[in-house]
Amino acid sequence: MVIGLVILVIGAIGLFGNFSSLLKGAAPTPTTQALTISLTNGATPGTSTWSGVLSETAGGLPVKVANQSGTVVARGGPIFLASSVTLTVTTESFYKLSVGSFNAVTFSQAQLKANGWNAPISVG
Repeated sequence: MVIGLVILVIGAIGLFGNFSSLLKGAAPTPTTQALTISLTNGATPGTSTWSGVLSETAGGLPVKVANQSGTVVARGGPIFLASSVTLTVTTESFYKLSVGSFNAVTFSQAQLKANGWNAPISVG
């Protein structure tokens, strides 16, 4: 009798656990967005910085996109000066875009939405 009661209680707990997970629903699937990154030389033409940017970008550079937690959500490239690359990223509230060894640039989701999901980056 006691064993039957214990089995009944364990079964009820298992059933309740499954029922409560059904009430919560499945975890939401992250949505994705196409993000276009364009690269320009922002240095003054004819300066050593201008030449350095040209030299560093000549072979193309890797692109990395991280979210607000620093988790990388996309990688791509190569990207060259006066060109662009389009990556698929998960929808986040904040993005940190890194191109090669240049300083990362940050964008909020609102900024990217307002700019048609285009992220212009000027280096140099």
